[in-house]
Amino acid sequence: MNTLMIKGAIRRVRPCKNQFLSTYFLVPKLNGKQSVAPWLYTKIMKPVINVLRERGLLAVVYLDDWLCFGKTKEKCAENIEVTKQTLESLGFLVGRITAACPAVQYGWLYINGLERIKYLALLKNNDDYERQMKIPSFLSADLDWWEGNIKNSINPIKQQKFELEIFSDVSTTGCGAACNGEVTYGAWDQTKRTQHINYLELKAAFFGLTCFAADKQNCEILLRIDNITAVSYINRMGGMKYPKLNAITRKIWQWCEERKLWLFASYIASKENVEADWASRIVNIDTEWELAPWAFQNIISRWSYPKIDLFASRINKKYTRFCSWHHDPEAFCVDVFTLEWTNYKFYAFPPFSLILRVLRKIQQDQAQALVTAHRKQTLSLIKVSNIRKTKKGYEIKILDKMKVTRPGAYQLLLVIPKLETKPALCVANTLERYLLVTNELRSDCDNLLLTTRSPYKKATKTPLVDGYEPS
Repeated sequence: MNTLMIKGAIRRVRPCKNQFLSTYFLVPKLNGKQSVAPWLYTKIMKPVINVLRERGLLAVVYLDDWLCFGKTKEKCAENIEVTKQTLESLGFLVGRITAACPAVQYGWLYINGLERIKYLALLKNNDDYERQMKIPSFLSADLDWWEGNIKNSINPIKQQKFELEIFSDVSTTGCGAACNGEVTYGAWDQTKRTQHINYLELKAAFFGLTCFAADKQNCEILLRIDNITAVSYINRMGGMKYPKLNAITRKIWQWCEERKLWLFASYIASKENVEADWASRIVNIDTEWELAPWAFQNIISRWSYPKIDLFASRINKKYTRFCSWHHDPEAFCVDVFTLEWTNYKFYAFPPFSLILRVLRKIQQDQAQALVTAHRKQTLSLIKVSNIRKTKKGYEIKILDKMKVTRPGAYQLLLVIPKLETKPALCVANTLERYLLVTNELRSDCDNLLLTTRSPYKKATKTPLVDGYEPS
């Protein structure tokens, strides 16, 4: 600065000359690297804050930010006014804070849409703030929210004491989440698989949140994500640049707002996000098979529409209300066998190994249901050599691969217990009788099911379905 004055580039003026007042200042630097302004300002302000404290006015100062305290609202207002007058008398310019978002909980959530429209309008008008813009009707909800919350909103100081720590991750086939030793996963449908990875990471975070925090209220939750963009969008409650990412982030925070939850997203390296990464790569094809839509429509055309689907996922559900085997944000319940079936008219498409358990549950609860047995291909592959008699009934192994068998997987062992109390309803007795009657007819045929006409040979899946007519 002295060099500029010597050169005549600038000259010193008296402080009373208001016409030379400027918002631009030259600040000397130490060694050309570190600015001495913060140190100098802090040292100058120490006597000022000491004088105010001697008058009983409490305040905390950090650089040019002042936080004034008071035991009552009136005392706090008095503190602010006296502090402001003192600073102005010393020549400081005290500006009014016009940004309300940091002081309003969830406020940032309802400002991103307005900011984007403002940005686009300025871009169109060459940054001319004097021009007028029209606010789109779809932003009315945001303005209504501000009108209803601006006067009575608060933003509590966060304690950083997290009720839950939820890990999430995605792969090309699905998403996974982990929390407190539990994991859950979900498969992407065809439309989701084509989405950008940042969008999928936010979807996975929402998936984990709704699975593990649905019963939580008024607490803080830590999300651990290995995607920097997703972390940023969650912590900033959205953004202006990508409307699609802002939309899913808005859903996440509105879900939290209903439950008074507060989120903080933290980055985790992919190599440390083991459980969620493993869950996201589960390709459980067996759980995603379903009855063909035309076949399902044929069934319900004979009976009324069911009220709940007991064995389903988000992808193959036949009704809006369904039960899942694991945590699912859209599921009505988890583990259908813990539910009382009597109160529901349900549809069930259970796995082959659970058919007997399902029938037993229906009989026990005296429930009314639409039940479909296992695939006809599965029944046609049962071999007599793979049927083993035990003390309690029969065990059946199916070693052949089917269309629904994923690589490296095997069909579950089918256990058929004996029903000693009601022999007429015992499936094990029926199987035993069938083996006895067909023993002389099967010759070298190892398949369990035979055709009903001579020459007797193994029954394929086609005659199995042709020979069945619903009663």
